[in-house]
Amino acid sequence: RNVSCRASARVRHRASKSAASFVRRRLVPSAKTMLALASLVALAPVAAGFGDAGAFDAGGESTRTVVPQTHARVGGDGAAVADADDAGADAFASGNAKENANPSDPSPSFAVYRMLGNDMWPLQGVGQMRRNSVFAARHEAAPPPDVPVFWIVNRVVDAAEREKLTQALAAEKNVSADSVLFANPPLRDAKCLLTEVNALSRTNVTTFAANHDETRENDSEKKKAAMDRAVTFAQAQNAVRNAAVKHARDFGYEWAVPLDGNQFLPSDFFSLLRDALREADKKGHVAVLIPMLRVREEQTSALYHPRADAALLAARHVREDGKFAVSEPQVALHATKAEALGFRFDPSSAYGAGNKAGLVRRLCPAAPRGGADAKTDSRARARCCELVDMKRRQQGDPYYYGAELDLTRVVAKEAKMKEGKDATETERDALRGLVLETAAKLFARCAVSVRLFNYPPEDGPSQLKIATSVLTRAKTRDEAGEVFREKLDAYLERAPNPKPETCAALDATRATLVADDPEEIEKSSSETEDDDATRQTRTRTRTENAPNARFVPQRDTAAAGLVLPRATARTADAKDDILRDASAAEKKTSAVGPERVGGFSASFFVGLPCSVIVAVAAW
Repeated sequence: RNVSCRASARVRHRASKSAASFVRRRLVPSAKTMLALASLVALAPVAAGFGDAGAFDAGGESTRTVVPQTHARVGGDGAAVADADDAGADAFASGNAKENANPSDPSPSFAVYRMLGNDMWPLQGVGQMRRNSVFAARHEAAPPPDVPVFWIVNRVVDAAEREKLTQALAAEKNVSADSVLFANPPLRDAKCLLTEVNALSRTNVTTFAANHDETRENDSEKKKAAMDRAVTFAQAQNAVRNAAVKHARDFGYEWAVPLDGNQFLPSDFFSLLRDALREADKKGHVAVLIPMLRVREEQTSALYHPRADAALLAARHVREDGKFAVSEPQVALHATKAEALGFRFDPSSAYGAGNKAGLVRRLCPAAPRGGADAKTDSRARARCCELVDMKRRQQGDPYYYGAELDLTRVVAKEAKMKEGKDATETERDALRGLVLETAAKLFARCAVSVRLFNYPPEDGPSQLKIATSVLTRAKTRDEAGEVFREKLDAYLERAPNPKPETCAALDATRATLVADDPEEIEKSSSETEDDDATRQTRTRTRTENAPNARFVPQRDTAAAGLVLPRATARTADAKDDILRDASAAEKKTSAVGPERVGGFSASFFVGLPCSVIVAVAAW
């Protein structure tokens, strides 16, 4: 037994000795080798001079100025749609699903222009344009990064309200300074159309070539005609629409989308419109008609929010009596082809005179046969002329004058279904679903916008009447025109007399869009010019607003400064400001960044010996 125990002990001793020798001779050197390799890998970026960059790009990106890119989330939320009316939203979605465009087709470039003009009291309450513009800026979904949205401050007679409007836009983080444009010439130049500028020669400014009227009239008729031109000049709706198309053309956009003021854009507006413009290009059309809905009560953020898509808004737009009204469409124009073919807004057409309807009639001409079944001619040059076609059939007249389309009535007649009181509850529900499905197909082809609250005065017509009655709007619009005329007359009486050369150069039918407010320029011209420090402060403030913009420039890695996309929304001055600031930032960052010798970073000459020392020590 003792011999056996001693033999067993010797075997155990040899085994433990062999294991220790194996660890000492094999595992420890292997561990040292792995540690050395790990240290080399960890220090490799530093040795090569990349440690400051965080990426293998020679450290360039870490020293460059980066402008954040706003990413838009366009599209509705399923829960939001379900909050509306499940049956209606489902019907809308089923119709919308049938109209998807091929995403592989090239996407056209376009710019959106929102015209902000006068509050036409009593049809619209004072401040309604400002309140609705702020609401839209805060609660709409952000547009795609490649689609600029411009806010055009038109000629506004109420100087106090105009100042409030510009200040409100400047305070909104979703409205960049570069996206606010102004109509030029300014409103005060309307006095050229009314006053004599040369008392010695008795030359009236209306005899200048751009504003001359050959008709012989007596003094009262001439004064009235001159005032009519001044009113059209002050409102400048079609002139600014044409200016928007020219602005888009000058900055390289294929399409211009001038929208009336007080519009709310659904979350899928830009995707639907992009598809419509793509299809219009394929068909050779030069315009797209965009249907519009009118709210019947004041909008709230609970209903109109960044997730509110066309399905949600359409489901809530159906009235209790089953009617679904579609108002006169907005018009998007191809920036070059429409102008080449002579399709432009008539600048002499005044507010309330169907100033968009005249262009729509030309884009969607009626077939020669006319009558109650009048349809649009096959030679139509616009997409979505079915809006005009349905309106003509509804009114039994081939002459299109705008106004509203009762989509429920059209659908019920075509489907031979009962509507209103003559229908049962089941029939009304079936008609409602069919109307929403038709609206879905229409909006998928044409997109859709929503006209926001009018904020009418308490003693005026209600919003429900304004939104649902064409006659109420027409009557109140006439009254608003007279009130506006009186306001403009009072404004021009206080305005200074224009210079003769100003009136000589004035073309009352044209407008341009400028980045600097012409009204403010006139004010500042009588004061001392800003010194360099003040100008630099203003430039820096404008540039610092860029990260809050919905449309911001992207970085070009091949250049030292910032470059704008193919079609930029910025003016030449704004470009220079941004490039100058970016260049200064480059120099400042490079001054404190890693120096480079012979193409290698200074950290290379420190990092390489350190890595060797650490590797040897680990070994």
